[in-house]
Amino acid sequence: VSKHPSKALTEVLGLLDSVSYGKNLTVMAKLVRKFIQLESIGGGGRN
Repeated sequence: VSKHPSKALTEVLGLLDSVSYGKNLTVMAKLVRKFIQLESIGGGGRN
């Protein structure tokens, strides 16, 4: 019986974790995009 509540709690925590991870991913993606833009502007025609 004690396994069920902890399993539900783990699933909820996992869901919250994935949501916050998704937000972090979008933030990271924005930062990376800005960095790439800066690199392409500053680097001239390297790539």
